Amino acid sequence: MEEKDKDVLTDLGKEYTGVKGKDAIDLLMKEKQGYVKDAFTRKDIGDIALVWGEAGEKNTEGGYGLAHIIRRRKETKQPLGKLLNSLTEVIEKGDMNLQDNKRFALSYKGKVAIIEPQMFEGKLRFLFTAFYER
Repeated sequence: MEEKDKDVLTDLGKEYTGVKGKDAIDLLMKEKQGYVKDAFTRKDIGDIALVWGEAGEKNTEGGYGLAHIIRRRKETKQPLGKLLNSLTEVIEKGDMNLQDNKRFALSYKGKVAIIEPQMFEGKLRFLFTAFYER
């Protein structure tokens, strides 16, 4: 695992490289900050970034990233470990559908991961933004 010194994505903190999938999730769970720009890869859209993000305030829609997903699962008393263990599989194997004409919903075995296109460093990148069970 390598940590880059420069902050290339606005306000997301430290960039971590050299980890993908579950290892990227585990790293951000441990560090509770930063992001992995190429945490997941799909043939149809390319690399997908995973960010720690912010949990947001209780009872509001605020927040984003892994921190927000964790807070929401704790509030609803859902088993977090099982859900996070399936995240990589859902992103890599899920059926992709366009949602709200701007985001992709990846569905697999009753779980849905939301991927949103964003502009970073002058390039279109895809950012993991939500995860839930149906």
